[in-house]
Amino acid sequence: MKLYNRIWGGRSRTDRFIVALAAVFLVWLVVAFVRSDLDDPQVPTRQAAQKTTPSDAASKAPPCSSVSHQPAAGQRITCRTTNARLQIVAGGTPLLLEDLQIRVLRARLSGDAVQVRLRARNESERARIVNEHHRQVFLRVGGRRVYSTGTGTNLPSGTGANFQLGFTVPGGLVQRLGTAELAVTTFAEADRARPSTLGIIRLRIAPAATPTP
Repeated sequence: MKLYNRIWGGRSRTDRFIVALAAVFLVWLVVAFVRSDLDDPQVPTRQAAQKTTPSDAASKAPPCSSVSHQPAAGQRITCRTTNARLQIVAGGTPLLLEDLQIRVLRARLSGDAVQVRLRARNESERARIVNEHHRQVFLRVGGRRVYSTGTGTNLPSGTGANFQLGFTVPGGLVQRLGTAELAVTTFAEADRARPSTLGIIRLRIAPAATPTP
């Protein structure tokens, strides 16, 4: 009470009202400042900092011009071009794409026809048909794209199966080179001409055995 009288005793009612109003205003400023700090969109939360998008993952991959394009058996090389993220493997090593796992079991050449035996697993959340629109899987030979007119098997979510696709490469190009690349896109981008993710399986293609007469 003595302290109250010492502070307020000599002041008029108007002075006391002004001081009280100033104190309330000061408290309001402190609260507003604290709330603005908490609501600042430029301060990332832990969840936002940990979230990584596919474009972030692609930007972290090294440029394809700086890495080897000759993977060893079992090795996966991931790199990026200007427009896409690539995963490169040797024949027999599975490609692990976002919604698809796929590997080559066998590749054989007979005349101008290349027959490729594959195993695929559907990692998406619904049933899919591999190469449904005839653009998901294609052969690259000497800088040329060759599409298969066949479609793979219907795969329910979480299942895998073997199937075969045929490619016709005229001019004996595969026989001369002895190599080719099988390119595969994800189910999500199966009908895109320029997918953002592309898997490449490097193949050595042997001629089919000639039957003994």
